[in-house]
Amino acid sequence: MSLEILRPPTIASFAKDAIGLLAANATRSEAELRATIVAETVRVGLCRLLHESPLRRVHQNQLRNWVRRKLEGVIPDLFTDERGNYRDLLLDGRGGNLGFTGDVLTLPDGYLYPAPTRAIPIADNTYVLASGFPSTAFQDLRDRLVFTALARRIEGVTKPELQALGIRIQSIESYLASSGANESRDGILADVLKRPRQPWVGTASWQCYRGNNPSAYGFPFTEESRTARYGQHDVSLWWEPITLSYGHYWLRATRSRREDHAHQVSPREWKRVALALDVVSGGQREAIGTKGPLGVTLRLNFSPAENVYRWFQVSGVRWLGRRKAQDEWEIPLPALEPIRKLLDQAGVRIRVLGEGR
Repeated sequence: MSLEILRPPTIASFAKDAIGLLAANATRSEAELRATIVAETVRVGLCRLLHESPLRRVHQNQLRNWVRRKLEGVIPDLFTDERGNYRDLLLDGRGGNLGFTGDVLTLPDGYLYPAPTRAIPIADNTYVLASGFPSTAFQDLRDRLVFTALARRIEGVTKPELQALGIRIQSIESYLASSGANESRDGILADVLKRPRQPWVGTASWQCYRGNNPSAYGFPFTEESRTARYGQHDVSLWWEPITLSYGHYWLRATRSRREDHAHQVSPREWKRVALALDVVSGGQREAIGTKGPLGVTLRLNFSPAENVYRWFQVSGVRWLGRRKAQDEWEIPLPALEPIRKLLDQAGVRIRVLGEGR
């Protein structure tokens, strides 16, 4: 008699057996399945430990140890220092994390708490499910949940049905508020100019935003000043370098030679300020889309601001890669109109080929 060596389960089979991931709603890549497994395990662990805690809160180290016991045998590299590890997926990942999606709340002194349950509309009968509770807590919606890596969508359900289940409806604007305000392209400039004035003390090391170059990627800064007229001011965006990758941002406003001052711009706002300056200077950015079998492939020559990127993460938008100074994103058709609205508010025009726009 020969002994057969049992192989460890695949990520897909583990997701199906351990967290009940339905085959019809399974995510499409191993990285997405891995993120889904970690997200669901974190939600289960957070709620279970919270129930057992006399303090009614869970420390990050306690949750980490719980998740390690559950997943280290299945995802052995989850707790390494590589990108895509547990810490990234929980709170620190630049490509999205459970704090970023609004599922986990951070408290002082390293404590965590599951976020309350909300549904954010994407399109008719389609919602983002933002909640610190695991999917098993939503048995009435189980066959309508679609997992998109860290996030979850609810499809084929009406607003009255969700409200009957006690799920609160939250607007996109309210949901994204923690990732930066949602003022229009003019509103962000007006808001910054209302802030306290500070003397302009720019030095030779400071760099000015040069405006959109359709054939180049990102937001170029150089030593040469470039202003745009907004209202009664000549305005420009400046970066004050502190290190090679970190610095402060300032909106310089000049009304006359005797009125040259600065207003501070937060790290969450500077991209939106730059896009607004593109519009008022006549260099508005345009995103070109082409329709495909799964949705619209949208090409952008910049990385979106945090509030828009957060919506990309939770509404099922997938990054396809960068080609010729263009990021390509695959946008599901139900998510297109909210994204069109968000980008239009920021000053970016979307033109989908074949739509006549």
